[in-house]
Amino acid sequence: MPRSASISFKAALLSAVLLAAGLLAGAGEPSGQTYARRATGKIFIDGNLTEPDWQRAEVVGTFLLQPQGTAEKDVTEARILWDDECLYIAFKCHDAHISGTKTERNTAVFEDDCVEAFICPLPRNFQRYTNIEINSIGTYNSRVCGEKAVEGLAGRPGVTDPASPRAHWFPPGLQIGRSHQGTMNNDADLDSWWIIEMSIPFRSFEVLGWSRTPADGDVWRYNLYRLGGKVDPQRSGLFPLSEGANNHSPKDFGELVFRTATWPQPAAGAAPKSASGRIFPHPFPVPGAADIPALKAATARLMEMADGDIVRLIPELAPIGLVGCANCQGGAQDTSVNVWTIDDPDHVRCRYCGQVYPNERYPLDGVLEFVNPRGQRQAYRYHDAGSERKRYFYEGAIAAEACQYLVERAYDLARLYGATRDRAYARKAAVILDRFA
Repeated sequence: MPRSASISFKAALLSAVLLAAGLLAGAGEPSGQTYARRATGKIFIDGNLTEPDWQRAEVVGTFLLQPQGTAEKDVTEARILWDDECLYIAFKCHDAHISGTKTERNTAVFEDDCVEAFICPLPRNFQRYTNIEINSIGTYNSRVCGEKAVEGLAGRPGVTDPASPRAHWFPPGLQIGRSHQGTMNNDADLDSWWIIEMSIPFRSFEVLGWSRTPADGDVWRYNLYRLGGKVDPQRSGLFPLSEGANNHSPKDFGELVFRTATWPQPAAGAAPKSASGRIFPHPFPVPGAADIPALKAATARLMEMADGDIVRLIPELAPIGLVGCANCQGGAQDTSVNVWTIDDPDHVRCRYCGQVYPNERYPLDGVLEFVNPRGQRQAYRYHDAGSERKRYFYEGAIAAEACQYLVERAYDLARLYGATRDRAYARKAAVILDRFA
């Protein structure tokens, strides 16, 4: 089996534990806070990100699938810099199938692999904002959006249709660089990544009433997104969206804080900071709707278990999520054998007929062996029903359900720690995270 299945579990678990606290903010309150580091040298907009400032700049945060709030399958890394003249944003999008065909500006570039930057330089008037969408080949679509967006746009630089609720806007001085590793628009092979790098002069934001270089400590509101793709399309963003919201949701924008100096190490007792620069108040806030008794009930069984018993639930082999029932052939696409509980961790059963696996009637009497890319020999046991198309990997199904259970409980444990400051919850979450890592 490929390692991608286990990697996705690791990514989901890591995101759950690190981002469990403070995900939901009240209406109009920022969803989170990140920093923009001031560049110390010239930034060349070529899509290569080889300048020392880009190399030192931290990723601003973890992009999560919207609206699920789970980790991306194809990771997006965004970084932000600034200087006296411009705001710089760079996206590196890992992608096995890069697609991009739109070549005309202000068309539906979001149908291609695409990134978006929603920006408002006025933190107290963030209902009016700019939106810049750029596809994987560098074609862009940009607009001025939001409540009362049309007011005062006539005659503003770059605005072509000031009476439109989402007026087209050609940002004066906008530069875009791009690069990629792979073959564009060829789904027959596997690609690696694509990069979009942009510089936006601060004078461009005169369209919203901003007319100067930011000062140290200035706060803007913004969000970043990734969209599109023909194969494995995704919609992900930096700051979480409210239930039912789309990308045009300024109430869910986070904060971008401009800093002139290199970020210092936090002093003793200071608010903890992630490697991305996102600040979390201490103690970590818990979403207001959290049901602490329910979280304790959901994690009670794990809290009773010995660490070694928890570790044993997570196998070295990648889980197998699609396994059918040899007894009733119920369901579709081999998805019926997926009922698992922590109280019977060595068995899984069919949700249609209730048959429990493995058992004496359907023993694990076959073995599939192979050498993985690391040169390690691995083996999957399965029930052999007499043909290659009738192999039932029940141990793989057990692993898949156990891993999913532990991902969800790690998130619950992190939220409990944030609410109670009881280190027992944090320690148990760490046991899970360490095993996945």
